Amino acid sequence: MFRDKVLPPNSDDTLQWIPVRIGGRYATVRWQLADASVFTAPFFNLAVSRLHTREHETDLDVLLAIADREHPRFTPCGLIVHMTRCGSTLVLNALKEAESVSVLGEAQPFAFGADVAASLSPHWSRIGLDVLRASAQIFGTSALAKTNALVIKYGVAGLKSLKALRAAWPHVPCLIIVRNPVEVLVSNLNPVAEWLTERYELKNVDVVSRLRTLPMTRGVTSSEASDEAMIQVCAETLGEGCEAALSCIDSLCTVLDYEDICLTTILAVAERFGLCFSASGRLRLEQCLTQDAKARHRKFVNDSERKRQAATSAVHEAVEKWMEAPYRRLRAFRTFCAGVNGATQGD
Repeated sequence: MFRDKVLPPNSDDTLQWIPVRIGGRYATVRWQLADASVFTAPFFNLAVSRLHTREHETDLDVLLAIADREHPRFTPCGLIVHMTRCGSTLVLNALKEAESVSVLGEAQPFAFGADVAASLSPHWSRIGLDVLRASAQIFGTSALAKTNALVIKYGVAGLKSLKALRAAWPHVPCLIIVRNPVEVLVSNLNPVAEWLTERYELKNVDVVSRLRTLPMTRGVTSSEASDEAMIQVCAETLGEGCEAALSCIDSLCTVLDYEDICLTTILAVAERFGLCFSASGRLRLEQCLTQDAKARHRKFVNDSERKRQAATSAVHEAVEKWMEAPYRRLRAFRTFCAGVNGATQGD
């Protein structure tokens, strides 16, 4: 397959070529002309899907070469990994109200780099670390970003990739967000999370074929989601992530439980990341805490109790088998404690 060795010229100062996806047999990089919205959206892929701008494909070497030209070397001010459905979107929404900071929510190039960096092959592990650092260099020094302060939030694989992230940026503070695993499991099962369906396919579970025939655009019904195989795949994957994170927690890793997310703990996280809020930013932060994290036009409604009540015996058994022990061990490292249950404001 032919891929360019350079990026086409761009004369529009409001747009810039950024890597939006890396993959394929030969690690092709797909670039797209983007605007500043990619640095404010809670989900990077959603911001990219709304761009409708030119795209271009190059070799991986192009990404690495662009980063090599930039000096001094850039490092993010903070990393966020999490159990999923645990308040990470809220935290990112809140932190982006700080002064002079940009955020990236689950950008695929960073997931690709972390996955490759976790390889047992020293050669591929080194390439993965180079991709992580190069991606951060390109995004962090972009003219579209507010400043060189960048917070990167990872997706579901972030916990399992924590060792690679610590190797890439050993001096960058990292926030690990956890939540009651019963609530996490129920939330991921109804509707079924996209990552879980993909994981199902890798596991060759028969229910995938049934999921695809359901007349629904998102997820499946609660009765279908209660399928024991689906529950086991979800619990095992998330439990393994927690176990992996436990093996590489260091002094710059901070653990925050969903039930402790509130104004006080978010301000403490911001301080760890070297961020501060103006008076107007503080007001926007407080407003964030009253909104649904993923639909900010809606008021937040605490659904923790409802999720616990919806858990079946199969969910409880899977949590006990795969998630409860590593979650408790992770939670023991928590640094911030609000002291008041129910302070949390969304997934």
